[in-house]
Parts: sequence; structure tokens; C-alpha cells
Amino acid sequence: MRHNRPGGRIEVTTAAGPPGGGLTVSNTGPVIDPAGGPRLLEPFRRRAERRHRAGEGAGLGLSLVASAARAHGARLRAQANPAPDGGTTLTVYCEAASAEA
Repeated sequence: MRHNRPGGRIEVTTAAGPPGGGLTVSNTGPVIDPAGGPRLLEPFRRRAERRHRAGEGAGLGLSLVASAARAHGARLRAQANPAPDGGTTLTVYCEAASAEA
């Protein structure tokens, strides 16, 4: 919610399908350069420069999501949403666990 805008939205959806499934989280917010979406997954990367205000965050949230996805063998895709809504869409694709595991 911190990076959304007043009156904005957040959508969470899941999808099942071979060989696994996916989780998608999409929100409205500032318009981000389409090339900048994947860069938000890098540690300490922020959409804008820090202003050094309390509660601002350090730019680690999405890099932690990316690290957790890698640790579990999942794929993560980040993309900027087009104007006028802006924001980002993150999708984690997970493969189904084998019955032999």
C-alpha cells in the first residue's frame, strides 16, 4: 500500500496449470519506465531517489521477493503497468513438486 496512490487498487490472483501455478500481484501507483520494472528487483533499487524521511524504506522489498523465488526454484517477472494507472505487476511462476520428493 505504501507505493500505491490514494484511491488506487491492489489485485492478487492465482492460476493453476501444468507444470505448476502462478501468483500475480498488481497495483496502481506512479508510472514507471517500462525498462525500469525488472530493475526494481535489484537490492537498494528505488523508483526515485531517497528523501531520507522516516518509514521510507531501503529498496529491499522486491529484491527479497526475488531471492525467495530463486531459493524455491520459481521464476519471477516484474513489469511496469502502463499509464494512466501505473504501478507494477509481479508474477511468480512455481513448478509443481514431484510426488517422489
